[in-house]
Amino acid sequence: MGSGNLAGACSAPPSVVPPFVQCDVGLNFPNSNGGGPVGLAPLLFGQILAADPADPATGGLHTFVDYPFPGCSPSYVSPNFHSSGNTYGGLAQGFDGKIYAICCAISNLNSVVEIDKSNGNVIRTLATGFVKALGITVDPMNGDLYVTDSGAQFVYRISNPGGCGTNCSATLFADLNSIGSGLAIDGLAWSPDTFSLLVAADATDQVILVDRTGKPTVFVNLPAGTHPDGIAFGLPGTPLGTPIPFAFTNNNNGSVTEINMKTKGFSTIASGGTRGDFVTVDDQGCLLATQTDRVTRLCTTNGGKWTMGGGGLCNNLRIAAAGVTSCNFCVTDPSVKAAITKLVKPICGSLACNPALAQKQLCTLISYLDANAPNCTGLLTAARTLRDQLSTVSPSPCPGA
Repeated sequence: MGSGNLAGACSAPPSVVPPFVQCDVGLNFPNSNGGGPVGLAPLLFGQILAADPADPATGGLHTFVDYPFPGCSPSYVSPNFHSSGNTYGGLAQGFDGKIYAICCAISNLNSVVEIDKSNGNVIRTLATGFVKALGITVDPMNGDLYVTDSGAQFVYRISNPGGCGTNCSATLFADLNSIGSGLAIDGLAWSPDTFSLLVAADATDQVILVDRTGKPTVFVNLPAGTHPDGIAFGLPGTPLGTPIPFAFTNNNNGSVTEINMKTKGFSTIASGGTRGDFVTVDDQGCLLATQTDRVTRLCTTNGGKWTMGGGGLCNNLRIAAAGVTSCNFCVTDPSVKAAITKLVKPICGSLACNPALAQKQLCTLISYLDANAPNCTGLLTAARTLRDQLSTVSPSPCPGA
């Protein structure tokens, strides 16, 4: 996985198991001391924001172009445009469209900040005082942020990140010290049904499940030397999420593991890569996995897609809808859930080729939610944010809805 240039086309080399296909999309990241790209956040229209702590110019942010599947043309990363003098790690895009980052130096990742995606500068600090913050993700239920503190072996929650201004607080959500010491917890992600937070324990080759009460248990013990890191999930309604839900880990040993969320069985779907770190999911539902000097892309040939909270505006819309339709925290009527699923499904597919159609679809969705599911505030926020940001290229028919 990600170990070579596939000359501009996605294919299925021996290191990737069908129906998965792979190609590289972001190349030539600085990678001193075995480092390289870490945090990823998809922006609209195929741009991917990437944080590279190994950048010789103090660990800057870059962008690269993620080409539509099935065509993949490897793209060189942009020059460093980060001007704030900070080093960033994990990245996540909130339901509010803001970019949140782990900050601020490779030897002292002790803060969560909001950054300006156009120049890399810090807009505000949400929380600080972490021992060693690494992973960051978004709760599909309400848009809250969750952060791993690897040094303390804690998971923290930052509620209402878009509205808390500079008075945000990080509250302890889960203490993983009961699992053992020396876990080196890293990446994390909420399942689309909102019930399970999976946390990667890099040093012990474990995936830990934290339930809604904050109780941690060992979910899977992976083979020694796997070193799981980034985590994503299969999208419900596609072969990666239905009828069997799968989770996926990007591993430091250069592999990607698929985990059956029902049986806890696992298998390697890609191998032969380099340093695997965090992941994200692009607008088309493909998995972007960081490597030592590049970002590689996994898609499927059977319609399977991935999702994760914080993985861009489309993924936030998809996973918020999955949460709403999987449980009863904001709507209980099965017919309403079915209608929401139907309304959300085509929107992301319309973005690139027909943004005006996507805007009409978003207005229909927002109107329906206002009338039938007004308590689903996370999904409404995700839909309105996508509408507003898409309005820069295609005005919305319902700007104030």
